[in-house]
Amino acid sequence: MNAIQAWLDALTEPIPLNFRPEHDPHGVELAKSLREALEESGASLGGLLEALLYLRIGLMEPAHGNVQDAKRGIDAYIHGVVHRMEGDYWNAKYWFDRVADPRLIDRIGSHIRQSLSGNWTGPEDFVDACKTSSVAKREELIRLATEEWEALWQIVHEKNPR
Repeated sequence: MNAIQAWLDALTEPIPLNFRPEHDPHGVELAKSLREALEESGASLGGLLEALLYLRIGLMEPAHGNVQDAKRGIDAYIHGVVHRMEGDYWNAKYWFDRVADPRLIDRIGSHIRQSLSGNWTGPEDFVDACKTSSVAKREELIRLATEEWEALWQIVHEKNPR
């Protein structure tokens, strides 16, 4: 996991709110460096870890491919994030509803509120905020998305320690 953490530490741009275009040159470069970090770390490819890493750099297909069979819990939550970033807001809310784990939602919310002293009211409200966001609110939404990602990353690591 050291290679993956080093890769994350080297990222200089914030988490995107929306996915990059499929053939975005910078996205292709980031994906290549991520694959190299995954290979170096010996982490198994696929699953929630990889989905989160691709979300972090805004690449939809590999992220979605790793959570498309989600049913409930954190898998469904990450699937909801994929659709929120895609701009498929109705589908995002559907997946957040499928989480069916209030403790998970509370834990993510607690992490966000603790980190930002902000007013997080849940993933569905965050979908609405992204849907109606203005340029002025973009920075705030990126901070929320970053903290949400950090909470998901922490939870996945607890479930799958390496």
